[in-house]
Amino acid sequence: MITTSPGAARSQRNYGRAIRDKHGELMGDNIIGIYLSERPFHSSFPSEAVVDEAETIDELHDATAAELGRFVDHQDKFQNPLLLGAGLHGVVVLADIKGVKYALKVFKKWKQPGPVFYRYEDAVRMTPLANECRAFARLNSHNENGTWAARCYGWMKLSDTQFEVISRVVDSHGLSRWAVVKEYLPMPTEGCHFDEMRDKLKIPGRLRIYPQDLRLENCRGAKVVDLSSTLTAPCAEWSEFEFNFFFSEIAPWMFTNVQL
Repeated sequence: MITTSPGAARSQRNYGRAIRDKHGELMGDNIIGIYLSERPFHSSFPSEAVVDEAETIDELHDATAAELGRFVDHQDKFQNPLLLGAGLHGVVVLADIKGVKYALKVFKKWKQPGPVFYRYEDAVRMTPLANECRAFARLNSHNENGTWAARCYGWMKLSDTQFEVISRVVDSHGLSRWAVVKEYLPMPTEGCHFDEMRDKLKIPGRLRIYPQDLRLENCRGAKVVDLSSTLTAPCAEWSEFEFNFFFSEIAPWMFTNVQL
């Protein structure tokens, strides 16, 4: 009779879990309740409420605190879809919903790229969709929605009909059904916006949001529109050193040598 030592059995279980986590589904419906909420999204404004400082400190150290609410008109039809842009993490489509123009970012399906593979409990909060939703949720919960970054109106999961409409203007291969709804900002970023953009960086700094991929092409006017690479503390990829270095050494000089 062949027996397996406790250590070997434990190693086999860990190996099996690593394989599961490596190929695990990171964008299934279970993300509702992790960083998405089924509650209708309520967009806050800076003057709407006084934030309790004790709750603020607690939330900034709680990975489960902020959940992004669902777009209130998520069941309505899209009209006049127009492709605005495409990138590594998804596509952005302009669409009319109940007479209002919105920018819909539809995310691509995502697996852990490696070479480091995180356990599922961490990896599910590290997708581009999770990055964007967690950052917008943090901003909104602190009454900063639409100040530093584009105003967010929540998340939605596209129906078959909505996905078909999107597919008329984009290559839908590899796209998920998950989307984040934002304000449409047609104005390009110009030199006159740079001082305001640098000044507004104090907002993510205060809220422990690290915009590690802050580039001019991810901005419109004086606002950031792409948060899919942005880290919101706490998370497995977080580096306190990199966060502090960015806001002390890079942010004060951001965009000073940009040639338009």
